Amino acid sequence: MTKTRVLVVDDHEVVRQSLCELVQSSFPEASCLEASNGEEAVELAAAHRPPLVLMDISLPGISGIEATRRVKAVSPASRVVVVSIFDTAAHRADAAAAGASGYVAKIDLGRELVPVIRRHLEAVGQGVSATGPDRIIHDRPAANGDSAP
Repeated sequence: MTKTRVLVVDDHEVVRQSLCELVQSSFPEASCLEASNGEEAVELAAAHRPPLVLMDISLPGISGIEATRRVKAVSPASRVVVVSIFDTAAHRADAAAAGASGYVAKIDLGRELVPVIRRHLEAVGQGVSATGPDRIIHDRPAANGDSAP
């Protein structure tokens, strides 16, 4: 069975590894690709077309917002969820305008990330089963009509 690839983009190695560990422990059928900057994220998205990208906003080189635009251009079926320390309406609007289908503030990762990942992978037809408990979160409509956290 082919593992579902999730691209994790964050310039901090510890954060990237922690997110990958969370993904892989919660979704045994998932594997992670890692990028430390926006350019690398775009290259990996073009090469692997991951169904899900977890994207930080604050990156060296191009921002996560610009990287999201470029990822969506090279891999339109990839769903991008912004995972950021910034949690303002402006950041959420910028992410949605760039093509992100979800947004999780880093302060809410423990509560929101696993259900968000599950929902997005199910939306692209990747059968997933989380080992952790499912939590209900409130969805807000995204600019493109998809549900976004």
